[in-house]
Amino acid sequence: MAAKASLHQYGMVPDFILEGVSSKRVWEYVRSIGFGGTGYYHGKTVHVDVGPSRFWDEKSSGVGTGLSDDNKLIGLVTDYDVYGPGEWVRLRFIRMTAFPIGVQSEFKLIPSRIPENMEGPLAFRSDSEKIPDDGCAEFDNIE
Repeated sequence: MAAKASLHQYGMVPDFILEGVSSKRVWEYVRSIGFGGTGYYHGKTVHVDVGPSRFWDEKSSGVGTGLSDDNKLIGLVTDYDVYGPGEWVRLRFIRMTAFPIGVQSEFKLIPSRIPENMEGPLAFRSDSEKIPDDGCAEFDNIE
């Protein structure tokens, strides 16, 4: 049974077997390249998801404890990697978990390191007509 916020529920993670390769070796390799989330439970399968880079085993997973029941995960992507000054950036939701999720129509993007020529965080606002008067859109499902 998957946790409420599990990416399994959205088809974004397999638990798989790589024929001829131990599950521990697969887990260690995925950890070494820093891709997604990878879980190892000392069985035949390995969990590899498209979430942020992280890893766990059966002792540290929290599976069955309800620890992550209230986690809410939102993924946003842009159309391009680089934008010029004054160009519009479109952000699209690619995943959401644990509904409902409220999303403010205006937010700031704060880089971990502010470049010398940047005056501060980047402010964004929605151009969608679907944003309610209070500025917070609520999503009840993945659609």
